[in-house]
Amino acid sequence: MPIASNVRLLPALAVTIALFSTSAAEARSDKEELVRKWLDTMGQSGTSKIEYSDTRTDGDTVIVDNLVATTTGEDAGTVKVDRLELTGVVESADGEVSASRVEAAGIAFDSEKSTLTVEDAVFDTVAIDPKKAGTPNSPLALPHALELNTLTVSNNDGKPPLPIAALRYAADGFVGEVPTHMIITAEGISAPLDYIEEEEQRAAMRALGYSSMDITLNTELRTAPDAGEVTIEDLTIAIDDMGALALSASFAGIPPEVLRGEEGVDAPGVSEKLTQKAALQSLSISFEDDSITGKALDMQAKASGVDTDTFRTQIVAMLPQVLAAVGNKAFEAKAASAIAAFLEKPQSLTFTAAPAAPVLLSEAFAAAMLAPQSLIQTLAVDVTANE
Repeated sequence: MPIASNVRLLPALAVTIALFSTSAAEARSDKEELVRKWLDTMGQSGTSKIEYSDTRTDGDTVIVDNLVATTTGEDAGTVKVDRLELTGVVESADGEVSASRVEAAGIAFDSEKSTLTVEDAVFDTVAIDPKKAGTPNSPLALPHALELNTLTVSNNDGKPPLPIAALRYAADGFVGEVPTHMIITAEGISAPLDYIEEEEQRAAMRALGYSSMDITLNTELRTAPDAGEVTIEDLTIAIDDMGALALSASFAGIPPEVLRGEEGVDAPGVSEKLTQKAALQSLSISFEDDSITGKALDMQAKASGVDTDTFRTQIVAMLPQVLAAVGNKAFEAKAASAIAAFLEKPQSLTFTAAPAAPVLLSEAFAAAMLAPQSLIQTLAVDVTANE
């Protein structure tokens, strides 16, 4: 599905909206006049063409009507905003400019490859360096929170549009401009089966009785920059009437300068540091069934000409032979028992890794290619069912 590829449109939208909001604080006496002046300057910068029908002030809020921003370059496109409201614009003593709240309605982003529409959006606490506003490399700080409602994504590739009910982001624990805690949620993603690339897989989904996928995504991430640690507390993909796949993990050895936002992962030397020091501390991958396992067993049993109980018994009998390639008798027995229990009563199946000491990712990848059977012991892998 193109969800990840189209999410890249959202930062462009956020940059456009946030830049309009934060520049308004450069003049403390007349925010509206400064907004108009700044928009005109943006239009003359060579990177964007700015048009709007009117601006006005309502209390502490500056309103921009019928805003159109056309950008050039690699991500060339046009952002249209029917109404933009900028509230609580202030300038700090050290020159940081921020708006406490930005609301937008009637948003549309169009590019050669994709389109994105958003019914309404809210951004909380957005900041930027006013000295670089209007330049191609404006350093925009992440907003502390955003909410986009009623989105529609189209890839201009002939596939049906992808509706998303809501996209939310919240951050706190900032170190400078970089948060140490983030939560991202996407709800009500209604994806037609057209977004599955392989026809064989689409046919299998139709055979199971599905015509679309109603998806919810949840992500929660924490970082400890000084310790060089990253913790994925939750990464869950849930599909209604199918199941949910959840992952949590903890990593050490991440360069602190990357976690503080001082260097990007593509900066010189960072890749080498990650290769040499990044390590896995813990990992959990869990599948929680929501009927797809039973449907798959029923379908495969029917194709084999037997009832579901007989088919399940045949699968369980084959598990020791299938798992023999693991090369760890104790784990093979435990995995066979857990999988059998899950197939008998599909609730959840969980794999965990809890090594006694952090394991370098480079060593884990090497072992996976050269001696995969050693990973079970090295990572202290365990498997449980229905817990």
